[in-house]
Order: sequence, then C-alpha cells, then structure tokens
Amino acid sequence: MEAGNPTIAPGTDRALAVGVTIFSPDEALLEALLGRLAGVDARLLAYVDGPVGTAIGADILERLRQRDGLELIEAPANAGIGAGLNALCAAAQAGGATHILLFDQDSSPEPGLAEALLARHRSLGQAGERPAVVGPQPVVPAGEDGKPPRYPSRSRERAGCRAVDYVITSGSLVDLAAFVDIGPFRADFFIDGIDLEWSLRAWAKGYSVWLDPALLMPHRLGHGVISAGPIRFPAQSEARMQSYLRNRVALMRLPHVPLRLKLRSLAYLPLQAMVYARRSGGWPVLRRFAAAARHGWAGQLGAGPSGVDAGPAGAQPLPGEAASRAEKAAMEIVTLHGLKVQVDRERDAPVIQRGIDRGWYEGDEVRLARAVIGPHDRVLELGGGMGVVTSALAGIVGDAAVLTYEPNPAVVERARANLSLNGHAVEIRQRLCRPASTGATHAAFRLAEVFWASGLDRGEAEGRLIEVAVDPLETVIATHRATILVMDIEGGELEILETADLSPLRAMIFETHEDQVGQEATNAAVLAACARGFLIDFKLTRDGVVVLRRKTSNRGDGELRHSA
Repeated sequence: MEAGNPTIAPGTDRALAVGVTIFSPDEALLEALLGRLAGVDARLLAYVDGPVGTAIGADILERLRQRDGLELIEAPANAGIGAGLNALCAAAQAGGATHILLFDQDSSPEPGLAEALLARHRSLGQAGERPAVVGPQPVVPAGEDGKPPRYPSRSRERAGCRAVDYVITSGSLVDLAAFVDIGPFRADFFIDGIDLEWSLRAWAKGYSVWLDPALLMPHRLGHGVISAGPIRFPAQSEARMQSYLRNRVALMRLPHVPLRLKLRSLAYLPLQAMVYARRSGGWPVLRRFAAAARHGWAGQLGAGPSGVDAGPAGAQPLPGEAASRAEKAAMEIVTLHGLKVQVDRERDAPVIQRGIDRGWYEGDEVRLARAVIGPHDRVLELGGGMGVVTSALAGIVGDAAVLTYEPNPAVVERARANLSLNGHAVEIRQRLCRPASTGATHAAFRLAEVFWASGLDRGEAEGRLIEVAVDPLETVIATHRATILVMDIEGGELEILETADLSPLRAMIFETHEDQVGQEATNAAVLAACARGFLIDFKLTRDGVVVLRRKTSNRGDGELRHSA
C-alpha cells in the first residue's frame, strides 16, 4: 500500500455493498445505523474521514475495528465527503459489487430500504430507463426542526418513482457501472453540492436520477431552519454556509448544469446570504460570503472557501453547528485587545470570563506578538486556545502565514469562530507538534475542565484522556517556512527548547508553566535554548511570557523591537 492512501480491510464478493461515511460521529446515532444495517445481505463498509483525534475518538475507532462484518477504510487525513464516497465505491467495486447503498453516519433508514431500492432500480431498467441512482424521500426526524431537500422534478414517472434533478447521497442506491461511466464524485467540492453536481453530470451522460416518494428516510441536515418570508433553508455554521455558497457559484460555470438552475441560484443565493448575515453578524459575514462566492467563480475549491476545514456533508455538525439555539443565545461578543471575542456566559469557566472582562486574558501574548513580529514573518503557533492570539497573529502577517496547532477539540470550534469574527481563516490542525527526536506519532492528551490546563498526560488523576496524532516539529517548521514560534502548551515547551532543531527561527514567544513542570526544569530549558543561539529579551519578557531572539538577528522589517 502506498503511503498516504486509506487503509482498506479485505472484503468478500457480494452484489450489494453498503457504505457509511464517518467524521466526528455521535456514537449512539452511528451504532443505531450500523445496527439497522446488520441484517442487510450486503458487504458493510465504513469510511473514517481522517485520523484519530480529528475524525474519530480512539475508543470509538477501536470498537468499530472489533465489530463483526464491518470493513473499515481509514483515511490518513480529512479529505472530505467526495473523497470518502469515491473510496467507498472503489472498495465496493473491488469486492465485486454492482451497486452500493450510501449513508451519512446519522441517517435512520427503515427496514427493507435496500431491497426496495434494488427492486425500483430493476423496474426502472425494465421500463427502458438508465438509472444511475435511486433514492428515498428524506424527512425530518420526529420531534426535530429541519427542512428536507426539495428535488426539482423532471416531469416523468416510472415504476412508482419520479425523475428528479438530483438526490442526496445518503440513503441512495448507486449503480456502480454507471458510476464508472459518469466519473467520480467531485472531491474538490469537499462537502456541499457533491450529490447535485454528480446527479446533473449523470443526466448529461444519458443516465437518469430517481426518487421514490413512498420510501421515507429520516435524515438530519443542519440544526434547525432559517426563514424569512418565502425564504427557508437549513441553519448551519458560517463555515458550512460559505462552502455551500462557494460550491453553488462554482456549479454555475459548469456546462452540464441546466440554465434554469443557474438562474435560480443567481436569484436565490444573494437572498439566502443576506438573510443568514442579518441574523449572524451583519456586514462582516456578508463580506465573507462574497469572498466565498468569488472563490467559487474562480474555481478555488477544496477544504473550504477560505481554508476552513470541514467534515463530511450531512454528517456531524461543523464548528458552530453543535451548539443549540439556547447556547448561541448565551454567546456574547466583546472587544479584547482590539479583537472581537466570543464569551459563553453559561459555559466558560469564571476565570476565563474574568480575564476577558478585565482585559488581561492573553494580553501579554498579544502585546508581545505585535512588538516582535513583522509583516514578512511566518508564524507557527502551538496551542491556539480560543484563537485570540491567533487572530492577532493573522492581523500582523496574514492568514496564510500563520499555522496553528490546537489538540483540544473542545476549543477548536471557538478558535475558528473568533477568527471568523475578525475576518480571518487560519489553518488549525487538531494535532500535537513535538520534536522529531521523540519519535512519537500519537500521544495521550489530557482534557482539563478549564481548557488552558489541558496538556500532555503526565499521570494526573483528573481530566479525560484522548489520543492525538503528532507531527514532527522540525518538519512543520520547514514546510511552513516559519520564522517565529509562539507557544502556550502547558509545559510542553520544555522538550522543544531542550531538544528541537530551532535553527530556522528568528524569535520565539512562549508562556512558561513553572507550576506544572517546576522552576528548575523551566530555567534549564530556557538556558538550553540560549546555549544554541538564542538570547532572552529582558525588556519584553514579563509575567511568565518569555521572548527569545536569535543572536545573529538584525534590525529591520520583521525584526524584534524593544518596548519603550
């Protein structure tokens, strides 16, 4: 197997395969789905869209690995829903399947759905049609608020089915021979509009797309409904909405998309954007939506319209989607160090709220970043927290010149939200970064009640342990071409200062944690860095936040500046 390819478990020959995409799953919903599928006479495949700590918890993954009859495809990185669907189809074909029934991880199919869709597919073929895909009618789960997709009709019916422009992939039966002829799903769309684009391409290739309105399938999309007069659409995070707008604009440039759909998008997308922006931040949000639309028109696709990572479409909610409307109401936007910052008055620890309200939270770090870093620097940040310092860094050097590592999944969502409030979209990797000399590829990370106390496991009794993937620091510094290292990693700075190759760096800004690792160990680590070419800037260093600069550093743009 080539490095970087998904790991695929061996399978057995069956005419039907069932494929499930998985990203940050709700285990109860996933278990319910897999239980419903256990009785289907088919190969059962699941695609895990990324590594442990990003796409799935280590404990959940291990239970899936032990599950009888389930074949896992484990992707090394979050590649998106299109890549996942393609991997599932390829695995099904390799095992001899002729059809694959696809599901998102939180769908709730009724018993007999697979058999019914296969029967509809046969009947459509006997009626002279060339069905590429047949799907059920999605409905909102009982007791939930939502809006199911509306399928434009093609004005013909066969075998109890209705021809439609497209069906969503979840719950749909794909003919794999047609899949080969039509081509793969658009992986560069990443998350939104993938099923629409592929269905329209199927029609252009002479195939057809069908919906059976009598087959109902509960399916979750978004987290509620946004409405204004006749405009009504699923409530989603801003990042997800940007992807939706970007990809819909990209569809307008494709020759196989009918003119009537392009005209509808031209009229409807601006209205959706304005309605969403009016309830979620006003003009700054609308400007970001405009940027996403420009990216779509220019064909700048991929993980997100502004480099925002996202999970598989229709799967686990993206950053911001998991919060209920009551939780969102508790969010307050305040100004801190000239930056907009979210405060959750119901859930944030009192010490964090006091720090923000009194103006000292991350104050030294932001001040030193603005004093040390120039516009031509490139910054690697380890321990992004809530994204306050990250936003300040992006304001100095630009989004593309900042790369942030934050292993705590509980705060990555908030960091992205705070970046978005300030008009930034920095790449955040939910991983650890450690010296190559450790040889670590994964590490135990302990989640503390107050997020800033989370860190590498040192045998503490409190907090929940998760397994997190590790990247070699020196490789990350080289590939990002970093000149500045910013760290707030709860004692993890010691091994970096003592053992890592920091020769490409011009300066470092880091918080010390004597209360966790001791004064003697902290002093030794700082001295070790000084012995390898760094000097302590005593005019800037204060209150446990240290500035080290390289001895050979010259004054100039992007240079360390002493405070008055």
